[in-house]
Amino acid sequence: MGSLSYQVLFFTVVMLMESTVYLQSLPDINDQGFISDSVAVHNEYRSKVEPCASDMKEMSWDNDLAKTASKWAKHCSFSHNPDLKQPGKAHPTFSTVGENIWVGGPPHSFSVARAIKLWYDEVTYYDYTTNACTKICGHYTQVVWAKSYKVGCAVQTCPNGITGFSDTASAIYVCDYGPAGNYKGQQPYTEGSNCFTSSASCNSFCIAVLITRPVSVIVIFAAAYGLQMFYPNMFIYE
Repeated sequence: MGSLSYQVLFFTVVMLMESTVYLQSLPDINDQGFISDSVAVHNEYRSKVEPCASDMKEMSWDNDLAKTASKWAKHCSFSHNPDLKQPGKAHPTFSTVGENIWVGGPPHSFSVARAIKLWYDEVTYYDYTTNACTKICGHYTQVVWAKSYKVGCAVQTCPNGITGFSDTASAIYVCDYGPAGNYKGQQPYTEGSNCFTSSASCNSFCIAVLITRPVSVIVIFAAAYGLQMFYPNMFIYE
């Protein structure tokens, strides 16, 4: 086998490695691991609000909201879906739909936990007692809006960048909520002693996904390293 064949073999492995990372990081709206993560992380943060909430509803997945989020994510635009303001256009049941958007790059840097944490971290600028915000709080208040009990999310690769954000390859994560939150002058939830506790847990499928994803990446990296060790005369040219 000549050096050119070694190079082809090496680059094939590298391409497989990159493809695996991208596919694993950017699942579609039917991926059960992605669905479980999106719902569980939302409910985790909803259970952490201070003061605690007495009227908080537990969120669950909604396929129609996910389809709306996916359709809008494909626009690769750092702006809100205008259909959300038109009753019946974003969802067949909810007349109002809320939306949070996260963008970042490179695409494989995306994670559900990272995106939702950034939204929740806006709690730093929010005061529940006065219902006042000193910076940006709308993502946080939508995440913990008590009456929003359905969520559907989608993540999309944008190779040419995202309008209003960046012209380099990025990812966009959109979550739509039903019914919408963030009504002016209203607190996101009611304080009380009977506090909301999330019942979400990682089932066997969720655990399997969490284990197999990183393991598969490690195996591919190990395979590439093994090829280099076995064929020490491989070269890469610019």
